[in-house]
Amino acid sequence: MARHKGRKKRQVKLRNQYVLVGDGETEKYYAQHIKAEWGLKYKIRPRLFGNNMFEAEGYIDEYLEAGANLIVYFMDYDTIVTQKDFLKYHRLKKKYKNTREVMICPSMPCIEYWFLLHFEYSTKRFAKAGDIKQYMRNHITDYSTTQNFLSNPEWVEKLHADNGLQTAIERAQKGLKATKLADNHHPFTYVHEGILSLLYGSPIGYQKYKKLQDGGKWPYW
Repeated sequence: MARHKGRKKRQVKLRNQYVLVGDGETEKYYAQHIKAEWGLKYKIRPRLFGNNMFEAEGYIDEYLEAGANLIVYFMDYDTIVTQKDFLKYHRLKKKYKNTREVMICPSMPCIEYWFLLHFEYSTKRFAKAGDIKQYMRNHITDYSTTQNFLSNPEWVEKLHADNGLQTAIERAQKGLKATKLADNHHPFTYVHEGILSLLYGSPIGYQKYKKLQDGGKWPYW
């Protein structure tokens, strides 16, 4: 079992619970806001630094041992590309391929591509994560990854305005079809698969998502 060097294993009990693991502060605050907005029930575990797949693997194994029903891992793919960690990534995917409790949800270049799909469908290639974060200001003028900005749920509310969630899901699915014909620099995201898994696992969350599919306006509660 993989363990992060120097990290002492903690005794945790997560039976019948869901866990969301992310690479950084952005994923952490996004997870907190959608959890509160949709009334979901899941644990948000420590952020990882530098897209540390080794550390992520240790946490995932630990949460599996603790009895978690679902573990969703949001990860940035641009680091895998720049560091040429393709073998490590595919080994991680292969390890959990038949583990129904684990969902690895990468985004290229980063989770901001998922955010962008709430506003527009784009196949634009961003050289690095900083470029798409800057591009996000075309839609959220003050977008940044500072704690002061991310901790305020208003930016997530803007993502979800005008049925943004349903639109982003449809665009993400469309984008994955295009990605199969492209190289490693083509933008893509699997975040929607993790989001839908959390919604399906939460009756309240899924009911709200269904209302979006039925043409309901956001917010509707």
